[in-house]
Amino acid sequence: MTEVRNFIVKDLVGAEFAITSSCIRNIRTQCAQRFQTFSPCIILCTTNGHVISDDDFDTVIDNDNGSPVTLTAVNDIRLVDIMREWTIEQWRQFTFQYLEHYIALNDWGFMDLLENYASHQIRDDMKLDTMIRLMKLSTSQHVFTLLRRGLNLEGAHGGELLCGAARYGYQDIVKLLLAKGVDLKGGYIWRAFWAATHHGHGDVISLFLEQGLEINDKVGGFALEQAASDGYKNVVLVFLEHGIDTRGEYGGNALWNASGRGYRDVVILLIDYGIEVTGRFGEDALREAATNGYKDIVKLLLDKNVNVNGERGAGRALWYSCKNGHIEIVKMLVERGVDIARKFGGLALEAAADNGHFAILSILVENGVDIRGKYGRYALEGACAGGFEQIVDVLLKHNVEVTKECAEQALKKAAEAGHSNILAIFSKYGIHI
Repeated sequence: MTEVRNFIVKDLVGAEFAITSSCIRNIRTQCAQRFQTFSPCIILCTTNGHVISDDDFDTVIDNDNGSPVTLTAVNDIRLVDIMREWTIEQWRQFTFQYLEHYIALNDWGFMDLLENYASHQIRDDMKLDTMIRLMKLSTSQHVFTLLRRGLNLEGAHGGELLCGAARYGYQDIVKLLLAKGVDLKGGYIWRAFWAATHHGHGDVISLFLEQGLEINDKVGGFALEQAASDGYKNVVLVFLEHGIDTRGEYGGNALWNASGRGYRDVVILLIDYGIEVTGRFGEDALREAATNGYKDIVKLLLDKNVNVNGERGAGRALWYSCKNGHIEIVKMLVERGVDIARKFGGLALEAAADNGHFAILSILVENGVDIRGKYGRYALEGACAGGFEQIVDVLLKHNVEVTKECAEQALKKAAEAGHSNILAIFSKYGIHI
């Protein structure tokens, strides 16, 4: 792309504005499309009147010696007349295409274009779009510049700008808009609230609360759950300090969401603010943390006396850990007394065998899992189907119950998958079909 440079361009009526060489090309193209009888319908001249042809356009622009470039037109068609006919969408496309270049140059020529050539409605809509775009580009100081140029903050303009400032976390802009009396009706305040919540801007949420925004337990609970799910500790803290009730479903959901996504600091914060972990909420959190391999959170919950043998979550925690190969978590659960001999061991054994986790299966066998029942047979069939020879060997070595039907099914699965060595292991233990 042509290097972005600053040029002074004059139309036939003498209005001046700053523009880049890329913008000039864009204007030439649009003019040619608008007035198809002229090709092109605008031309560029140097100050001494030399016409810049298409062939040497790039050369002249890129090797500019500091002389201004004059924009003129043929057949009395002026650039200003073309721009006055632009729709809001054309202005938006033009502005958004070059806004980053203008910002890099600290060049506000496009605002002069808006002020001089656009209608009042287009000016307000484009200023709003531009300010939100600027906030996205992390240039809030320029937003203040535009606000000083004037913008109708009544109705949708003020509300949309508030939502944009909340979305991108500009506390100072939110504060200014609230001070200017932006209309908080019509759902804009709630859109802004949820935008700040979803993107982790606790300071903006605090401003809304200070302004008297009332959030009931349902709204606050759901917002707490969302913030915990996204790992925004600062937002979670704002809601907790505001007194959101954590004793119900939303508090429990917040805990297990944070646990399942590995947000240890959020988990600690929720527990410190009184979420009960010895009941079902703690079991759910243990299951989610174990499923996804967050051993530090599993340890934290176990240290807080989460029931490792609870029906709701502990068995699933062991099963998912075995299935997903989280050996350290399996060890922790076993050390903390999870009942693998009678309660949860069978499904865990099958999961480890199906997925080829020999070390985990060995831990289960060494700690008394029952391999004589149906889960032992299921584990053998799964290991044969996967070609996991070590697992097949250890199961047969520990006398898994192999019925004729089980042996036939296991060897059939092994043969179908091309695991010919499995038959030799069966023969090693005297099992022949």
